[in-house]
Amino acid sequence: MKREKKLKRFVAQEEEKDIRELYEDFQLQNRIKNLSEMTIRFYNQNLVHLFHFLDECIVNKCSGIDKKIVDDYILWLKDKNLKDTTINTYLRAARALLYYGMKEDYISKYEINLIKADKEQKEPYSEVEIKKLIKRINFIN
Repeated sequence: MKREKKLKRFVAQEEEKDIRELYEDFQLQNRIKNLSEMTIRFYNQNLVHLFHFLDECIVNKCSGIDKKIVDDYILWLKDKNLKDTTINTYLRAARALLYYGMKEDYISKYEINLIKADKEQKEPYSEVEIKKLIKRINFIN
């Protein structure tokens, strides 16, 4: 068993896996694991941003993706004035793909953390709005 693992690492280094090939392998594994179509679509829709960023950085091989690239990706998303929760959604998808690449020994291992998301303070209902809601409930009953 140990020989197979070492051989896999050696072959992985020789192949220089393309990030889009890794994505195809990742989605294939998701289908094999019988993940829902919604989950597969989630990755498809949310990894577009990572691929767009990597294209801008001219990074197309898995070996080119390291902690600094992920940190730059976070800053790139922040520069787009996205909400923290949106950035974390994109990061969750990227993290799943990259952790798969790490598990398969195509990417060096490092931790990918979500950003701290500030919770929006919701405006409480006014007295007038509460009375309207109660009136509507009473009308329905």
